[in-house]
Amino acid sequence: GTIWCCKDGYVCTGTATCLSIGVIVGIAIGCLVGFGVFVAVICVCCCRGGRRANTNGTVLQPQGASVGQQGYPQTAYPQANYNPPPK
Repeated sequence: GTIWCCKDGYVCTGTATCLSIGVIVGIAIGCLVGFGVFVAVICVCCCRGGRRANTNGTVLQPQGASVGQQGYPQTAYPQANYNPPPK
């Protein structure tokens, strides 16, 4: 077979192609950054998906919180004939 040789500072790929150390480091850094962006996008999508689940107009009451005067009946008074006192 053929023996491929590269200049100093280059890595032989086993073919006629020689890669510099800078190219190899650049590919490695690019892969790490791409993976980081991918993980960040997944995290953002998951976090927003969790928040969106409860935004359909429903207000959720925390457990143990009271609303108004529970247990006491409220009477509605008609105010159609209400005339405020003069000032």
